[in-house]
Amino acid sequence: MNTTDTQTPRDPAKPADYYEAVVAQAREAIGDYTSYNNPALFFAVVPHFLRIASARYSAGEEVEHCREALRDAAQHQLRFIVEGKQYKFGGKGGIDNYLELYGAAYLVGLSGELIEALKKCTYTEKTEPWLTRLIDQLCDVLTGQCVETDEAQMAELKNVDADIALLPGLFSAVSHNNKSMAGAALEEYLAKHWGPALEKNAKKELKSPRPTYCGKWCYFAAAMCKQLGAVPELSAKARTYLPIELVDA
Repeated sequence: MNTTDTQTPRDPAKPADYYEAVVAQAREAIGDYTSYNNPALFFAVVPHFLRIASARYSAGEEVEHCREALRDAAQHQLRFIVEGKQYKFGGKGGIDNYLELYGAAYLVGLSGELIEALKKCTYTEKTEPWLTRLIDQLCDVLTGQCVETDEAQMAELKNVDADIALLPGLFSAVSHNNKSMAGAALEEYLAKHWGPALEKNAKKELKSPRPTYCGKWCYFAAAMCKQLGAVPELSAKARTYLPIELVDA
């Protein structure tokens, strides 16, 4: 019997067999890239593994099946950095390139290896100091170090992007195990930064004739909760983006 016949989706927007089709499509794309056996191309497969994890979680599969895909994402990113790029890059990219992937890696115990590799990287392009500090703060909170911020940093980030200006406060609150402040910051992140963009994208994907919708789960938020040691008080809406079972796993 097909297991999708007995699964209850965690995201009821689509039935379980739809999410299985998303997984199959992602696996096909991964096969296209990995067939070259070139780690320099592995950056392209990482998002597909994250999509597989999300689709499996949405479908109601066992949490370990989701964690397996998250491990694949982290391990391929690590090989991309070490073997594919040999620690040499042009630019660092934006903070959004790090939040979900490194958060996902944290959930399966692999963020330490990724962060260690990241710290060995060199770049030919100049990086804005605010971005370097923000990435360092993310790495610190994921490795259990205390994060400090100040009004000057938040004011600078507001001039760059108001949505990311709340991140230092969230990092600091989690690192100091301040559940009240962490909950307020996480609520704001999910409500103002993560939610609106994902909801807009979901409307398009749910109307697509192809199976492209995999859910609206935020691995970064789950990682912050896991590091905090508990899910803080959040609104019902914010919780719809939180893969709680991955926090407890």
